[in-house]
Amino acid sequence: MGPGENMGILNFGVLGDSMVYMFEYMTREVSYFDLEGFFLRSEVLGGSMREYPDQYVFTRKGRMYSKFSLQENTDQELFESRLGDDVVRFGQIYGGSPYSSLVASGKLVTFKEHMIYVSLWYPLFVQYSPDGSMRYARTTMDHVS
Repeated sequence: MGPGENMGILNFGVLGDSMVYMFEYMTREVSYFDLEGFFLRSEVLGGSMREYPDQYVFTRKGRMYSKFSLQENTDQELFESRLGDDVVRFGQIYGGSPYSSLVASGKLVTFKEHMIYVSLWYPLFVQYSPDGSMRYARTTMDHVS
């Protein structure tokens, strides 16, 4: 890889203990490197990924989770789980509150093949299975807004 080849790095991380991945948004390409920084391989993500994702995270087995901006329409799914042709959209937020986008602001992390979503503005974290089903949700019960 040379200078200027990566113009829109959206996410990167470590897979296992020996490989680094980097997601380049402009080309929809995931590149893999060893821990010394040597290029191993890359793949272009196909399919019909929605536009304007906020985040991508990958599991060790290659499942990709995405979080999307709500944009104007809040009655849409916030997340996507993808492994090859297996694509599931989930996490719909209902209502037209002006605060809906604040609820949707948060970070994704993976745990095994599951996704954990942590809200930035509210005391909430949720774990989802690859099929989009909620495994559990936790809030801070004494939180006062």
